[in-house]
Amino acid sequence: MNMTGVLPEALLQAERLTFHFPHRALFTGWSAQFGAGLSLVRGGDGDGKSTLLRLLAGALVPQSGHLTLNGADLALHPLAYRAQVFWCDPADYVLDRLDDCAGSTGRVVIVAHHAVPDGVPLATLVDLPGDGTASS
Repeated sequence: MNMTGVLPEALLQAERLTFHFPHRALFTGWSAQFGAGLSLVRGGDGDGKSTLLRLLAGALVPQSGHLTLNGADLALHPLAYRAQVFWCDPADYVLDRLDDCAGSTGRVVIVAHHAVPDGVPLATLVDLPGDGTASS
């Protein structure tokens, strides 16, 4: 909260993220910004949705690139970054509660799914390419 008593807009920035599994490259130089509100990462099975959420949450470390959330750089201030993140695996039932998430003010809420749920307002939609290699 700032001096006016208003919550600042949350902002998560991913800059030039690269993440490869030994057998497969998933992200190469991938960048995006997520503002306050509900954002959806959409893609097919194996396109890297869950891996991207783990990267954005700080549960996985990218081979290169930077993640910042409200000014806290994950590499420089991991505790401050992770203190602002609530990680929920896409296999959980979070998708049953998207209407609740959509109304959360001042927070970045990112979920992964294969389709956009009906009637849920999105702040950001990220489509992962079907070839399994996301780059920007």
